[in-house]
This record gives sequence, C-alpha cells and structure tokens, in this order.
Amino acid sequence: GSLRYFSLGDITFRDQTGTVTGQGRPYEMALDGAYARKLSDNFSVGVALRFIYSDLASAAPPTASGASSEPGIAGAGDISAFYTREQNYFGKDGRLNVGLNISNIGNKINYGNTAQSDFIPTNFRLGAGSTINIDEYNQITLSFDLNKLMVPTPDTLSGAASASGIVLDTSGSDQSVIEGMFSSFGDAPGGFEEEMREISPSVGIEYLYNQQFALRTGYFYEHETKGNRKYLTFGVGVNWKVVDLNFSYLVPTIGGTATSPLANTLRFSAIVSFDNFKDDTKQEDAGNNGQEIRVN
Repeated sequence: GSLRYFSLGDITFRDQTGTVTGQGRPYEMALDGAYARKLSDNFSVGVALRFIYSDLASAAPPTASGASSEPGIAGAGDISAFYTREQNYFGKDGRLNVGLNISNIGNKINYGNTAQSDFIPTNFRLGAGSTINIDEYNQITLSFDLNKLMVPTPDTLSGAASASGIVLDTSGSDQSVIEGMFSSFGDAPGGFEEEMREISPSVGIEYLYNQQFALRTGYFYEHETKGNRKYLTFGVGVNWKVVDLNFSYLVPTIGGTATSPLANTLRFSAIVSFDNFKDDTKQEDAGNNGQEIRVN
C-alpha cells in the first residue's frame, strides 16, 4: 500500500482584468494497493489498484458564465512484469534486471466545469538495470528507462483556435480508454518523427555501501514539444533494520528564463520490510532453546 500527495503550493486567482478573486492551494493525491507474485526464480508479475483525487481549482470563483471547477476523481490500475538473473560483468558478480510497467489504466477524469472528460496519464515504461558487486561492501547499479504516454496525441494541425489563440483539440475525447491506449502508438500528426518525440528516456546510477547507505543521481529528458520536462535528480537512501528511507531532489535543466513547476521538488519514501522484521526476531531468539518465534 502507498499514499502519494503532491502540493502545488499557494496560488492567487485573478479574473480577466487582473483583479484578485481568491486564494487556492491545489493538490493531488493517490491511494494505492498492490500485489506481486513470483512465478519462477527469475520472473514475477504485479498488479495495483489506485484511487485518484485531484483538486486543482475548486477554490476558484465561478466564471462569468457561472461554470465552476470541482475536484476530479478517478480509479486506475497498473500491470507490471519483472525479470532478473545473475550476471558476470568483467569478472565481477552482478545481476541484470528488466522491468515493464503500464500504469494508470483507468477512467477519464472530469473537473465539473465542462461536459468533456479527459484521459488520465496512462504511461508505458520499459527499463533495464545492471548491478555490479565491486567487492563485499560496494555495489553500483546503472539503469535506463523509456517512457511513453498511452493517450491520444492532440492534433494541433487541425484543432480550432480559441479566443485566446490557444489551439484546442478534442479529436481523441470520444475514444474509449483502451482505444486511446492502442492508437497512441501511431496517431501523431507529424508521423514517425513525432512519435519518437513522445518517448522520454531517463538514465540513473546508484552507489550502495554495505546494503545500508545509497547515493543516487539521474537525468530525465522530455522533448520540448511534448511537455519539456528536463531535470536532474539527486537522492540518498538509508536502510535501518526493517525500515528503508529514501529522499530525492529535482533540479530542472530547462534553458533560458523558463521555469519549471518541478523546481525545488523534494520526494521521500519510507518502506517497512516485514521479512526483515521476522529475520531480526529470529536472531534475537536464536538462543531460546532452539525455538523459533514467528511473527504473523
């Protein structure tokens, strides 16, 4: 299980004349439940179910036409597969990992101020990582991922311009979620070249000492016409008995004067391992007349 919460901080709402109409604090959250199954020594699969609550502008006053914004609610699921095997790298023991994940397969979301519902960001991710055991205490992992949104590509070439000059397109809004997922691999109006722009690569490296302390860094790239998210990540991880704590910090690398909503984003996670808790209990009671105490 997991809970993710993302706050966009305080924002000020203004009308078309620039007059302040209120204050808001947009946020999004997701509550997950996941299950994984090991099918063999090398292969496993997993599924997850997710409840999404997205409150972006519910505090904003109604528009001149009387339309108001409400929090968006959606349900979604993930499917994943994982393959791992021992490997030898330059005479050093190691491990090769390959993972596949399709996330956010779920219903469209509506924020209440329009009859149109929008696709949530269904995402396809394929990645591989290689771990090299330098010696008994030192370990290095290199990883590489490819990401692609599995939603219809907006056709800005034929979309109608709004009063503000922004190109609007709803060509994919009438498709079902499954239709949108499959059509996303060949619907870019710019052809094959634009399809390739929709694939975002990322690379990372981790140094792990004695299975307890980790240093990490990575880079994520997204084409400027497909979101323009480009950032470095720096992170640390600490494993203390049954608890694994991880922290990361994002540094946007967009050039010029452009700013990123991801600037100064801090992420952290806490993982509790019940297997490790059980192992620690066994060690503490190893001298108890040979009896084993189980924690259920």
